Amino acid sequence: MKIWGLLAVLLFAAGCTTSTRVQVLSRKSTNAGQPVYMMVRTGEQLDLEEPYERAAQRMFTRDKDAKRVERQVILPGSTFNVTFETPEEDVGIYFFFTKYQEKVHRFRLVVSRSKLPAEIFIELGDSEIDNSTYRER
Repeated sequence: MKIWGLLAVLLFAAGCTTSTRVQVLSRKSTNAGQPVYMMVRTGEQLDLEEPYERAAQRMFTRDKDAKRVERQVILPGSTFNVTFETPEEDVGIYFFFTKYQEKVHRFRLVVSRSKLPAEIFIELGDSEIDNSTYRER
């Protein structure tokens, strides 16, 4: 009987952990056929005005960044999936393109912790985030 109680507690605890899945779909023409770099980062109030160059420094630094959850290379024409535990802070998903124009293109997606969905689907265009949709919890 004790084993069933322990098993029930473990199953309940496992069900309480939440995660968020991000799926990124790229075109063959994304980034002129060159790899795109993706970074997932958390923060209390992520700076929506942070310049592209400063965000790229966070991606490419060798220094340990405790707020960086994921860092990946995405090949054009591929689909990439990443799942991470839902953090206690907001989430920023950044993409770094070879030919990026900050005034024209969108390179980041920031989602509030209070509104973080179960899944985020992102479609990359040639040099920007083309579309994003969500599946709520």
